[in-house]
Amino acid sequence: MNLFDQVFESTQGFTDFQLTWLTQLPSGLLWLAGAVLLFGLWLSFQTSQGAPPKIRLGLLAFRTLGAMALFFVILEPGLRLLNKESITNKIYFLVDNSASMTEVHPERFEKAVEALNALKSDIAQSKKFKGEVWSFAQKAKRLSIEEQSSLLKRDPSSPATRPAIQGTHLLEALAELPASTDEAPVGGVVLISDGADTTGLTESLSPAVRDELRRLQVPIHTVLIDDGEPFRDVAIEEVIHDEFAFVRNEVKLEVLIRHKGIDPKTVPVTLYEDGKEMATAQAELTADSSRVRIPFSFRPKRAGKRLYTVRVPVDPQERIFQNNRLDFTLKVIRDRLRVLQVSGHPSWDERFLRQLLKENPSVDLISFFILRTPNDQSGAPSSELSLIPFPTRQLFTEELHTFDIVIFQDFDYLPYHMSHYLGNIRDFVRDAGGGFLMIGGDRTFSEGAYQHTPIGDILPVELLSGRGHVNEESFKPFLTSSGKTHPITDLGQAYGGEQSFQYFNPLEGVNRVAKTKANAQTLLAHPFLNGVDGEPLPVVSVGEVGRGRTMAILTDSTWMWSLPQAATGGRADAHRKFYANALRWLIQDPELSRVRIQLTQKETGPGEKAIIEIHSLNEAYRLSGGAEVTFKISPLDEASTMGVFPAEKGLTGDDGKWILKKTFDTPGAYRLEVQAESNGHFIGRDDEILIIQGARKELLFSEPRPELMAAISEMSMGQSVRANSKPSFSYQDQEKYRIVQQKSIPIWNRYWALVFVLLGAVVEWWWRRRRGFA
Repeated sequence: MNLFDQVFESTQGFTDFQLTWLTQLPSGLLWLAGAVLLFGLWLSFQTSQGAPPKIRLGLLAFRTLGAMALFFVILEPGLRLLNKESITNKIYFLVDNSASMTEVHPERFEKAVEALNALKSDIAQSKKFKGEVWSFAQKAKRLSIEEQSSLLKRDPSSPATRPAIQGTHLLEALAELPASTDEAPVGGVVLISDGADTTGLTESLSPAVRDELRRLQVPIHTVLIDDGEPFRDVAIEEVIHDEFAFVRNEVKLEVLIRHKGIDPKTVPVTLYEDGKEMATAQAELTADSSRVRIPFSFRPKRAGKRLYTVRVPVDPQERIFQNNRLDFTLKVIRDRLRVLQVSGHPSWDERFLRQLLKENPSVDLISFFILRTPNDQSGAPSSELSLIPFPTRQLFTEELHTFDIVIFQDFDYLPYHMSHYLGNIRDFVRDAGGGFLMIGGDRTFSEGAYQHTPIGDILPVELLSGRGHVNEESFKPFLTSSGKTHPITDLGQAYGGEQSFQYFNPLEGVNRVAKTKANAQTLLAHPFLNGVDGEPLPVVSVGEVGRGRTMAILTDSTWMWSLPQAATGGRADAHRKFYANALRWLIQDPELSRVRIQLTQKETGPGEKAIIEIHSLNEAYRLSGGAEVTFKISPLDEASTMGVFPAEKGLTGDDGKWILKKTFDTPGAYRLEVQAESNGHFIGRDDEILIIQGARKELLFSEPRPELMAAISEMSMGQSVRANSKPSFSYQDQEKYRIVQQKSIPIWNRYWALVFVLLGAVVEWWWRRRRGFA
């Protein structure tokens, strides 16, 4: 029995102790007791005035010792006996499960599992360390016991062994490992990977990367999984191209070929459109450079979303053949819009719109503005005038079908004997799918006597009878509920969003009409004038007529929107954006279709679910359900081996959506097509291209990176070895403990504690008597 056991009691089963206080008095009461003792010491010091300083200080010292002994007893000191046991340090085994280790090079994963088995066996008998297995591709995931078992058995049906094809992010995976704590100490990390990072991480680690590697404050050992032979590959790394192109206009793109370990030679590079060969170029692979740039140029002949494919032949020396092909999509739009603008007379509004259309490279503008009517008296015969006659018959019979949009801007048809041509314009819209825009002024709408004409039939507003319906007061139009969601009036947040039109200069005058037709939409309305139905007077209205669309702008002062405003940051292109939106809507740009296909990902992998959302919109371009939808999937090339899916029919739900999930087993490309009807009316069609791409990044960057793996280990004071070297590492014991048992022993109630308190009082009394104090 040791002295500690003799003084207190048995300490058997305990390995450590701590001094503690056992009092249960509230802290406020303890503070009060301390204050009382201090006050008593101050009073006793005051009563010794007149005595020599040494005597006063001696008395104060003895009384302070006595007070401390008393306070010591109040705190009830004790000992806490502890039984501690060491906490086992975790060793993170971080196993690369990306496609370069599984799908592209499955033999690498076999080596990784063998290395993991050996490393786990090394620490299996250790009491200081235990293994914790994580797998990673982009992000790290801790594996359960069942998943670890599947991994070690190489069970292909387990998620633990299923390849992750979206890339390899070494640093991101390391960053997700929990740092060492007192409760869960970490003794080291073992990274088992080929080092084929796809994020651009290099062996010259940046300061931020170095800080992240030091965060765990343990050695990071690396096990390099390589192939044991030179790496040889030719890959299409990238195709540099624009996102869209124009029909019959030259498109330029550049193909970047990356090669390594291939003998110098020339290889053909072939470009395909929707599976059909378009052009071939030759690439010189030399030892001087690992990359070759090959330019292509072509002129697409059809509008729409097109699939383009670039291919190079597979070399017998190559380790990977899947990266010799690259698919990409290009949106091809019509080369130029043919727009016919007819203006009744020169004006600021006509000038600004004509200039806007002329400066738009995608618009082929034919513009006429009337300088002299047949009723004008010029004082000279027509043969002596330089003005050409207005070619009404040629424009509105022979050439009308060549235009996409017809604009009547403050134009009065009566002086030109055009009544029998107005039906052609109606048919151009209703039957041929053309667009018609009428812009206000004192010669148009009711002022131009268009009521009860074929033009009046297709306008989105009902006209008033007679003339004299122009109000010349200035005003600022406001967005209606339809206008807040319509693509024409969506100018963006740069102009103030829904408040944008309130920031622009006021408009000057409006053509009054009866009301907006039932099947039309008012986008901008007048702030204080109303139609005959009591609703705010329309300023901008749109409608769909048969296969075409019409639009009415009931003012001739929208050019005011082209003036810069301080409220919009000095921007002066609101007028341009408004009319650009209007043109796109009038030509029924597919982007403005009322049925749309939305892909959560335009590229997905084999075996993964592609989520396809079909949205139906109402006339105000808000999600609206009940649309009858026909959906079809078609392959675009011979690699798409699934054939043609049968067409599917369905209804969009109350939220305006119909969601489908499709799985494709092999790489390839497919066109998704949809068309829809609502209440018996065709509301639009849309198509998208879905690319089933293999492990694209892994195919490009699957080369083992020993330099990177070594740099990671060196920065963290770890070791870097190859898998075939039978690695064995040393780990760091954090020497952390947990308390499994504790016991408190009071020491304030022992006899010697009472002797200590009494001794202080007796010595103080003796000192006072010795120095002549009562």
